[in-house]
Amino acid sequence: MRSILITGASAVALAMAAPAYAQNVSDVDQNGVGNAANVEQSGSNTSDIDQDGDGNRAGVDQLGSGNGSIIDQDSFGASANVVQGGFDNSSRITQSDANALPPGTFDPTAAVLQSGARNTSDISQSLGGDATLVSATVTQFFDDNTSRITQNASGAGAATGNLNAAVSQLDGATSDIAQTIAADGANTANAQVFQSGASTSNVTQNLIKDDANSFSATVFQSGDMHLSNILQESAGGGVPNDLLAVVDQSGFDNESNITQRGSRGRAFVTQSASGNESNVFQGPHTQEVDVLQSGNDNYSDVLQRGFGEDAVIIQSGDRNQSYVTQIAMTNRSDAFITQTGDDNISTVLQNGGSLNVATVNQDGMSSTSSILQTASSWEDTATVNQGAGADQNSASIVQRGVGNGGDRSQNSATINQDGGLFNVSSIEQLGQHNSATSNQNGSDLFSRILQDGTGNNALVTQTGSGQVSNVDQIGSGNTATVNQGL
Repeated sequence: MRSILITGASAVALAMAAPAYAQNVSDVDQNGVGNAANVEQSGSNTSDIDQDGDGNRAGVDQLGSGNGSIIDQDSFGASANVVQGGFDNSSRITQSDANALPPGTFDPTAAVLQSGARNTSDISQSLGGDATLVSATVTQFFDDNTSRITQNASGAGAATGNLNAAVSQLDGATSDIAQTIAADGANTANAQVFQSGASTSNVTQNLIKDDANSFSATVFQSGDMHLSNILQESAGGGVPNDLLAVVDQSGFDNESNITQRGSRGRAFVTQSASGNESNVFQGPHTQEVDVLQSGNDNYSDVLQRGFGEDAVIIQSGDRNQSYVTQIAMTNRSDAFITQTGDDNISTVLQNGGSLNVATVNQDGMSSTSSILQTASSWEDTATVNQGAGADQNSASIVQRGVGNGGDRSQNSATINQDGGLFNVSSIEQLGQHNSATSNQNGSDLFSRILQDGTGNNALVTQTGSGQVSNVDQIGSGNTATVNQGL
């Protein structure tokens, strides 16, 4: 059964008409049973529909002039719908479904709505074997938007999954979504992109390992010159993969890069103001990252490869840098970085270990902080506070605890630099149950604490200027207290 409805003047009729009339061109080629086509054009538009197979449906409605639509269907149960308004818009939909199931059982679908001028939409849907439910929706308003969606599904397990992509664009945005299923198991990928302004979003979701995989990526962009890249890939080993990434960008010229490679990653990036950059890499275990950049020209880099890791980065000042690395099977360790001042640098490395916590607060200017917690550290805590009046200060904490699941090291180190210039403080602890605190409020103050053993305690408090303190404790149960400049 074939159903064709074409309104508007045909090419032959238009050729015989007066030159003042615009010319519409429509080409419909149908082969098979149950095909349907519907084309309505106003102005000078071009439509090409090529249908081959069963259960195909297509619809094109074009207004204005200079719009072009191409639909190529060779599948069971496909559907396409294109509405274009305005001028010089372009839409292309290619659908291919190789499964032999009844039409409508597993349907690729596509819907495109474009309004304005010079918008471009390209949707490609290809299904092989026992295919999945595939859906793509693109909505574009105003001018110069570009959207590309590529969806490919194959593998026996694809029959129990879904590929869903939705794009909404306003005013010069660019979006590219690529979704691939090439594995057995229940596989689902969802990608949503919302753009207002001349920004770019790229989402790639590869479900390529056998098992239950669920990917979700959402991008919000408001303003111009933003860039968001999200890559989600499944990991092997018979472990279900559950990945979630959310990016929210406003302001101007912010950049976010998220890479997730199994098994349960959570990444949330929020950027406002301008010139911020965030990089997140997660995999292949369970991690969560929250990045909030509300100042200007801040940089954040987070690398997670362990179990149960959390990292929170808050940058509300300007030109701050934060580096967090949680690797070598780090187990349930956390890092919290807050930078409200300007030009500060924070580095946290948690290399193995379990239940460790690193906290950094930088409210001053041009200060540096470094925290290292190694593989043998269990339930160690490290805290650096550099206050609003602390400028060009330096703080360093190294903890190499000796612990395991039954005997935790539980070292604690705290550095407080509340004010002044050019203060330096370092704490290094080896062993178990050691505690060290360094308090500095002044200028040109120097404090170094080294503790190696068990149950040692050190407290250093310095004010004024030019004070120097060195504390070395080796053994067990030692206590040192230093007060200078009081």
